[in-house]
Amino acid sequence: MQRDVLCFFKSLETELNRTIFKIIRNFNAVLPNKQGQNMLFLKKIHSIIDGNIETNKLSKYYNIFSSTLIIISILLIILESFEELEERLSILIYTTETFVVIFFSFEYILRLITSPFQYPNKKIIAPFLFIVSFLGIIDLLSILPFYLPMFINSNLTFLRVLRLFRLMRIFKLLRYSESVRTLGKALGRIKTELISTLFITFIVLLFSANVMYIVENKAQPDAFKNMGESLWWAVATLTTVGYGDIYPVTSLGKVISGFMALIGIGIVAIPAGLLSSAFVSEIEDRKRKKTGKKNTCPHCDKALQ
Repeated sequence: MQRDVLCFFKSLETELNRTIFKIIRNFNAVLPNKQGQNMLFLKKIHSIIDGNIETNKLSKYYNIFSSTLIIISILLIILESFEELEERLSILIYTTETFVVIFFSFEYILRLITSPFQYPNKKIIAPFLFIVSFLGIIDLLSILPFYLPMFINSNLTFLRVLRLFRLMRIFKLLRYSESVRTLGKALGRIKTELISTLFITFIVLLFSANVMYIVENKAQPDAFKNMGESLWWAVATLTTVGYGDIYPVTSLGKVISGFMALIGIGIVAIPAGLLSSAFVSEIEDRKRKKTGKKNTCPHCDKALQ
């Protein structure tokens, strides 16, 4: 009797081991398929929210919808500044703002989850790279003002400052607009030249402000009382704005002011010319990529290196 009981438990143990083994084997067979399906799904999501709008129709429609939401939200922020309109449209403004924030919050989470596809060579730290990227910070700042008052007791001034951060949404158009991306690439082409121009402009501003302070301080101690006031005059003159709140009265000061205004015309024209040239070059390069044409000289049609 005892022997039969032992045989029964031994056979039961064997059968349980076989069953457990089958379950583990089937689970291991299903798990890679599940993971593969999840990865394909996430890749599809990434191709929609951050894909090529020229080849992916869903990505194109998503970009149009997102851009429309951004423009509507910016318009509502402007309408909020009119007290009479804010009272009439308070429900509409709040409802639209809530929908926009929920949509972009969901988008932020999706971009965070699909960040390994954006940084394929740095998959482990991809979420962190997205969070600290320029557009990642813009995405966070555009939705943060909606959530912070729920957790932080703040005064009216703080709430107004938070509202300003909602304007960060306009920078999200950098991601959705092809024209804005083209402008960004054009700026990238001439960043060295722009930095050099800004450096030269800064030197001219300091030099002219210092000279004008020495020349006009005795004649106008209230107007040119320090270098700060002189620097303000130099900025207004060099940019050819000329507000007229500060101006020279001495003969030498007038000569320097006229000379500065002439220099300002050239300094303002330099970055404008650089930007227009780079913008045209970027548009031409984009057209050549679409048509498959080589980069050729416009005069002799020879291929350029």
